[in-house]
Amino acid sequence: MICRRTAKAGERPTVEVEQLQGGDEEPLKLQLESFLHAAGTGARPVVSGEDGAAAVDVAHQVLQAIAAFAARHEEGGSRDTGVAG
Repeated sequence: MICRRTAKAGERPTVEVEQLQGGDEEPLKLQLESFLHAAGTGARPVVSGEDGAAAVDVAHQVLQAIAAFAARHEEGGSRDTGVAG
């Protein structure tokens, strides 16, 4: 599932939800098989090193944002969830 929050000036934010349909295969197994195929044949991998590094960077930013949010709300005792409505 992918959720996208959009907010236009002067309007309440909205969230669009998109359902994704995946296969039955284990994603990590597929990634490893793809890597082994690329390493063994010299073919271009399905996910590049740059894509992988960008995904790790985004995950790190998410963790930092969660930690910052938690720290702000632990100090002030606020119950604000960050969700309008």
